[in-house]
Parts: sequence; structure tokens; C-alpha cells
Amino acid sequence: GAPMASFTPDNGMVCVQGALDYLNASLAKLKVSPIGGGYRLAEVQTRTCAERNYTDGPKQEACFVQATLWMDHDPVHLGLAPVTEPMLMAAYAVNHSFVELVTGMSELCGTSDGS
Repeated sequence: GAPMASFTPDNGMVCVQGALDYLNASLAKLKVSPIGGGYRLAEVQTRTCAERNYTDGPKQEACFVQATLWMDHDPVHLGLAPVTEPMLMAAYAVNHSFVELVTGMSELCGTSDGS
């Protein structure tokens, strides 16, 4: 099958794993989304989350359903996970309308790309 790949947000709070092509498309969507500010330096690498020391998984990824979410055991990361996306969304909302925020998030997780 397709090679397994993964990426992490800039703050390293989680690891997202899936097929290489799917992750490349997912990360491209993330980078232009309202929470893209958290993924400026992120890049897809052809190694698993476990190889990056994110061993607590797989968990369901709510947005990218063909990917899995993995956590590590770093308490700093565990503390960041619940607050990072709301903070990124709030920062985005300062410079955009609420409608743009909602639309951007729905496009991020939606299947509007025809898949």
C-alpha cells in the first residue's frame, strides 16, 4: 500500500499519521485554514508517529477521517492540545469575520474536494 507518513503541528502537541498522499493534501488544507498559523513549519515525513515517540494511539482524527491521531507523554503537549486550536481560531477571528472562520473550518474538515 501507500507509504505511511506523519506530521506534527509547530508546537508538537500531537502527531497525525496516514497515507503519504492523504497527509500531503490534509496538511496543505491546514496551512491555508483558520488554524494554519499552528502549522507554518509543519512538513509531512515518511515515518510513523511511533518513530517520532508519539506512542499513545491510534485515536480517531475528527477532521481527517483517513488519518489517525497519536499523542506522546509530554505533559506540556498534553496541556496544549485542548487550548491551541481555540487560540489559533481566536487570533484568526481578529483579522477575519466570524463567517470566514466558520467557513474556513468547515472547508478544512469537509469533503468539498470531491473525495
